[in-house]
Amino acid sequence: MESNARWYMLAVAIVAYYATLVFYRLCLDPLARFPGPKLAAISRWYEAYYDLFLGGKYTFKIAEPYHPH
Repeated sequence: MESNARWYMLAVAIVAYYATLVFYRLCLDPLARFPGPKLAAISRWYEAYYDLFLGGKYTFKIAEPYHPH
């Protein structure tokens, strides 16, 4: 039973860490005021998608003007 409580606390700590990181990157980071996709501001997965699955197109994507929908 004690082992389950440890795993629960670990899961809570991980979720709290990532929630705090997302909040910081979207609201408090000096780069937060620059336009662009919020997903790109939150993580590096946005860049990885363009580089790995779209054949290295991230450089061209970030050169395009940003138009929010």
